[in-house]
Amino acid sequence: MNDKYTSANKNYKNNSIVLKKLLDKKISLPLLDEVEYPLIQYYDVNNKGTDYVVGDIHNQFKKLDQQLKKLNFNTAIDRLFCVGDLIDRGCEGDNYGYQVLELLNKDWFYSIRGNHEDLLLTLLSLPKEQTQFCLDLAIKNGGDWLFDDPLLESELSQYCINELHHVKNEFTFNQLMNDFPKVKDLYQELSQLPYVIQIGDDIGIVHAELPLYIRDWSELINQVKSYSMDTLESLLWGRQRISYDINDVIAGIKIIYCGHSITQKADNYGNLRNIDTGSYARKETLLHIEEVDPEIDYGISDTVVSSSLTSDDIVSYHQNDGFSYVRFSELSEENQVLYQLFSRGKTCPVIEGEKIVYYSHDYDYFLSLKNQYLKKYNRLDEFKASIN
Repeated sequence: MNDKYTSANKNYKNNSIVLKKLLDKKISLPLLDEVEYPLIQYYDVNNKGTDYVVGDIHNQFKKLDQQLKKLNFNTAIDRLFCVGDLIDRGCEGDNYGYQVLELLNKDWFYSIRGNHEDLLLTLLSLPKEQTQFCLDLAIKNGGDWLFDDPLLESELSQYCINELHHVKNEFTFNQLMNDFPKVKDLYQELSQLPYVIQIGDDIGIVHAELPLYIRDWSELINQVKSYSMDTLESLLWGRQRISYDINDVIAGIKIIYCGHSITQKADNYGNLRNIDTGSYARKETLLHIEEVDPEIDYGISDTVVSSSLTSDDIVSYHQNDGFSYVRFSELSEENQVLYQLFSRGKTCPVIEGEKIVYYSHDYDYFLSLKNQYLKKYNRLDEFKASIN
């Protein structure tokens, strides 16, 4: 297990279990203006000024402003992109959570949708029979600022009580938006945030990570466009790559910026670059801001690609009812070795035609095997000898 991420990140599994209940129900967020906002946003390379990217802000708006001034950030020609999680956690005075609206209205600022934004949107949509889950999870993750308005807290709490006791709720999403204008503005702005940003041909931005079954940037784009729930969950909440120090390089893109998992300093996992330094938790720590330039040498080795499982090896991966499904396309020599390990472990392999499907209770087991192969053995025959 990688020790470079903090204990605060270990809440992922518990949070994800609750979130998964929402995703499995395919809860769709209501629209305020009947406009479907794009899940992916594309931007041309900035040829007039400088592009920057910043890690999770978490309400540190004053700190952000101070740092931009020191960078001589030119709002006329420069642009700032954020990896998401604009809200929650940090505190900078009264009514601080709504300060994000001012930032989102700047024409030089662009952001990904983080798990904190998505959770707040889901909560405010009043998902039937799931509102209490969202309410508890939002408070657990620093969203209690929303309830500085006691009337809003009272309305949402009563909504949950009514659901619990199967009492008809007169309070609706439309009424919530009408009764609380600032909440409506917040919902409107956050609902426009994309899951993926691409700048030119070389730069990608997501919030948390790319799922492990994604090997090529075009695969991610297709998965997001098809609204794959597993992929969206990973983009918002995933921590597998950093937890297991997975250094696979994603083909088709030079660098992918992300945040979500706190690290001591910006660090690369393959060509996934994590820039969340936990500024809200360590008050003397600055927000990580760096220049975005496709010409920068990020020190990523292409040799990682040759040692990793390819997109042809893993056809798909998804979770359902506590099981993980890992489907291999064929019994290559490498997959035969993994098969031997799976068959004596926590999985039950099944042959489907020419394919093998592994049904696993614990996907971490699969990751540990793959990590063992990639990190401890230089050749396949060494790895095979270790299990004989």
